[in-house]
Amino acid sequence: MITFPGFNQDCRFFHGFGTKNDLQLPSHWPCSEVQLNQVHGASVFDLKKFPPEVADLSQGYDGVVTSLPEVVLTIKTADCLPVLFYSEANQRVGACHAGWRGLRLGILQATLQSLTANKAIGGVRAAIGPGIGADHFEVGDEVVSAFVGLDLGFQAYFKSCGGEKYRGDLYGIAKRILLQAGLDQNKIFFEPRCTFCDPLSFHSYRRDGKSGGRNFSRIGLLPAHL
Repeated sequence: MITFPGFNQDCRFFHGFGTKNDLQLPSHWPCSEVQLNQVHGASVFDLKKFPPEVADLSQGYDGVVTSLPEVVLTIKTADCLPVLFYSEANQRVGACHAGWRGLRLGILQATLQSLTANKAIGGVRAAIGPGIGADHFEVGDEVVSAFVGLDLGFQAYFKSCGGEKYRGDLYGIAKRILLQAGLDQNKIFFEPRCTFCDPLSFHSYRRDGKSGGRNFSRIGLLPAHL
């Protein structure tokens, strides 16, 4: 399991970006876990009690936040970016599933808004886990146009590879969005390991197709007295 010591520098929470060998919760973690019905959108679920009502989660969410301790928030990915958040001021954690559609729709901004309750986000930390690298994320002109229509600056994250095909940099796009939202550059951590080109460690939808598995990324608050 991949962790970032700088992300969790004050040891107020536990987190990890899983590999193929990390499908189950670590034995020393709480067993209370929340998984979302992910739909490549920008809706965020605010977990205020555990367990949540099944109906509350059924409509589909790609982000989740909470201030409840000892509850594991889990995101499943297979090329999309898993992004974990911690707000020291609010003592809240969050997680979201950020593929190109979610990034385009604003899943990072929506998760930050739910995490901070519209307060200042300067102290928020974010960690971006393994996802598909720019060398393997090939998209069509419609994807480029979707981003450039929002902000011309996104053009820099797409490189032509012939015809009407481009290679997109999801990491670069996500980091730009977080910086524009107000995060400190020194509080954004990332693991630029490509899920597509590392079959021993990660599942990849583009490499393995529908039969492939999912990588599990998790975060949760520790009890306040620890």
